Amino acid sequence: PQSQKFSEQIFKTSGEVLGFFSSIMCPYPFEQFSFVTIDSTYARRAFPGFVGYEPGYLEKEFTTTGHDAHETSLLWWGYTAHGNGPGNFQWTEGLGDYAEILYDETFHKPIPKTFERFRAQYLELPAEQDVPYAELRGNTPQKIVHGKYPWLMHLIRYAVGDSAFAEGLRLVFRRFCHDTFSMDQFIATMEEGCGQSLRWWREEWLERKGVPEIAFGSRVDKSDAGYRISCIIEQHGSLYHIPVEIGIETRTGLRIEKVLLQEPRKTVTFESSTEPTRIVVDPHRWILMRASSLGSQ
Repeated sequence: PQSQKFSEQIFKTSGEVLGFFSSIMCPYPFEQFSFVTIDSTYARRAFPGFVGYEPGYLEKEFTTTGHDAHETSLLWWGYTAHGNGPGNFQWTEGLGDYAEILYDETFHKPIPKTFERFRAQYLELPAEQDVPYAELRGNTPQKIVHGKYPWLMHLIRYAVGDSAFAEGLRLVFRRFCHDTFSMDQFIATMEEGCGQSLRWWREEWLERKGVPEIAFGSRVDKSDAGYRISCIIEQHGSLYHIPVEIGIETRTGLRIEKVLLQEPRKTVTFESSTEPTRIVVDPHRWILMRASSLGSQ
């Protein structure tokens, strides 16, 4: 009864979410979809074929984000297919978080603040306190599960491209629908679907603790085309494959340039017909790295 005031909103948004997830992963795997309130449920939870909300949390969710994509995503990342092996419950959900982010991006909704908060907390974590995927447990801090693993999926997407990533994701669900998969199988299947090696992703981002340390600097000079922007990016410590986004802000808006950094130091240049007012690294704040400034070059 507590869900009745939101019934039209639930019906519309859940239909949209279910349709989107069916298109990017696999067709909805259950005979029906239900959305219920359960007094004894803490916050919210996914069950096979339905999601349950504590009434107070339902009120909060549908007066803030206005929809449920997180628990609904677990009907795929949890019940349709699921990781196996040590730490599987946590890393399956962490990787599955990215389905929610993809939905928000596609439908022009803000990414939930919880992901931004957990990511910021994870980046503050000393490297020695990080937890490898095989050692994840129920008592592992959420800032590791939800602050790290969805952004690892974004790393793959950035590196291989949108269409290759989408094919890899669909292949995972075609192959393991109503089954389980190990991390080895997940990586191998994504590689097959993407047509590219993800060895770097495993060795640098899954098996290492901590995140890259980079320093960034920029300089703007007049040029025949208008303005030449020179950017220097340095890696300190262990080397990573880092997909870096550089934001060039002008009076006409924000322009994003993508750079793959895999060396200790890289210099890149861009042209702009309009004078830049700000040059910033990682303008959308999704890259798992700690950045410092080299200053103006």
